[in-house]
Amino acid sequence: MDTIWTRMRDDLEWAGRSPSTISIYLHAAKAFARFNHGSPVRMGQTQVRAWIDHLRKRGTLPDRLSQHCCALAFLYRKTIGRPSAVSFFCRPRRPVRLPQLLSLEEVAGLIGHLSGDQLPTLFRTIFATGIRLRECCRLQWKDVDAARGVLHLRTTKGSRERLVPLSPSLAEELRTYLQKASPQGPWLFSFRPGHPPSTDQVRKKFKRAALAAGITKRVTPHLLRHTYATLLLDAGTDLRVIQTVLGHRNINSTLRYTQVSTRLLTQVPDVLAMLPKT
Repeated sequence: MDTIWTRMRDDLEWAGRSPSTISIYLHAAKAFARFNHGSPVRMGQTQVRAWIDHLRKRGTLPDRLSQHCCALAFLYRKTIGRPSAVSFFCRPRRPVRLPQLLSLEEVAGLIGHLSGDQLPTLFRTIFATGIRLRECCRLQWKDVDAARGVLHLRTTKGSRERLVPLSPSLAEELRTYLQKASPQGPWLFSFRPGHPPSTDQVRKKFKRAALAAGITKRVTPHLLRHTYATLLLDAGTDLRVIQTVLGHRNINSTLRYTQVSTRLLTQVPDVLAMLPKT
């Protein structure tokens, strides 16, 4: 069965999928094979339906169920070449949720409970630029262009390189960090010489810092990105600019921040006051 997984990995790499997507798809496909006690090559729609029904009965969340469906769709449509096995798929509808945010006090308190030189600077970089955790962990020193005032993101979602603004405050902080930390190798942040940080490891440290700061809401590094985007919107930044900075392919991904922008909400007129006096 190792051959089919090697082929699937090669196909995913050929399709330009990110390392995290490749890992998720392979893990999901192997779980399907274990459930049915055999190779996917010898299975068909009956086994696929049984697996999806099992996931639904188990209460798998829509986002995770969608990942399983996408993994099997790729496996059967691209690698095995039998699209009929997954022809019944309908992508699960995801519940629409408002982005969670952190207050400026919560951001400061959380970063203040991070130890060392690297972690506080890493998360201040995310907060100051709105980049994703994985993008930040893969930053190299050559990606910092202080002269032009930008960070060059090469490892991004969907493999779409982009530039993000490097504020004077962050540029100065990175210069100070370089002098104090003296990191070895190409990576801007590195807990082991020659290796970028593990995103899972960084998430765990972030969660511990949130608990130490007394933040009771479910906190992830992605909340810094949501908070950054909302602060830009509250400051009057054009939506198209925010879309470009965040690297959203679709403007609808950016529009959801208008639902939590307090500046926009305060611009709604008081219609009750418009009623004629009686």
